[in-house]
Amino acid sequence: MLRNRLFLSISFSVFIFSISLAQDYDIVFKGFYTPVEKTVDTRIIETRFIESLTDSTNLHTIFETTLSDTFEVTTKYKAELGVGQRFNLFNDLDIRGSLSLEYSAFETSTRTDFLESREISQEILPASDLELETGSSDCIVFLNSFSDFPDVNTSPEIEMLNLGLGVDFIHPLFIPRLNIGLGMKMATPIYTRNSRDFVILERHPVEGGFECEFVLNELKDNSGDGFRNLKAEWTAFLEYQMFDKIIMQLGYSQSLSNVFTSAPNPFFTGELREDKYLPKQVYLGFGYFFNRKINMDAPEPIEEEF
Repeated sequence: MLRNRLFLSISFSVFIFSISLAQDYDIVFKGFYTPVEKTVDTRIIETRFIESLTDSTNLHTIFETTLSDTFEVTTKYKAELGVGQRFNLFNDLDIRGSLSLEYSAFETSTRTDFLESREISQEILPASDLELETGSSDCIVFLNSFSDFPDVNTSPEIEMLNLGLGVDFIHPLFIPRLNIGLGMKMATPIYTRNSRDFVILERHPVEGGFECEFVLNELKDNSGDGFRNLKAEWTAFLEYQMFDKIIMQLGYSQSLSNVFTSAPNPFFTGELREDKYLPKQVYLGFGYFFNRKINMDAPEPIEEEF
């Protein structure tokens, strides 16, 4: 949280200072399309198969099992609203500083597949060393069934609001009204929300046992744990002037930093691990300039004397 506050303070200080020097002010709205991101990792675990030999001994066979974990992120929607100022560095090269708010909502899921297993050892142990988990249902009456919740989505759903501080370098092409740009942005999450649905079994004591009911619950986490405090991304775009003060941008951006530092919450995934998510996305944006007209003409060609 301290890093977030420090980044907020620096962002606003740089932005306010740049206002006093800026020549041009603009506001830009961007809508993003992010394809489904998949990351596949393999891991090796030991599994044990137990076979009874006699009443007092068991044969334990230990296997080395290779599993494949597929982590998938599906973005539902993502949008950004930014305010910026442009400065002319020299000739036709402009630099644009911006402060932006970026909202995104996405869903994560993890699938584990069996790849292979091989036997590595065997040993005979007393049956008393085997701890069996036994038990029986205490429910004598069920008020409903687990199948009454067929549409429960157990995949974690994540919402994020990021504050970004960016810089773009913009240069006109030799085509009227068309510019090309390259930029870099640093961002920090100022709000996160992690949620998923799950079904639990509630038991109420009655004579002779329990009356049981399956209940739908929602788990929420707004702590921000597991998310990287500071992220970097680069952007490349084309900018076209539609009217005197209105522009359109078509761009591509890619994150240079993993969104997560560990699984968003061990309560969601069953284990604490680092999931990899470096989103790649294209966007369409529209901007408005408040106090100037953009040069609508292509730069004049340089004439050389021979």
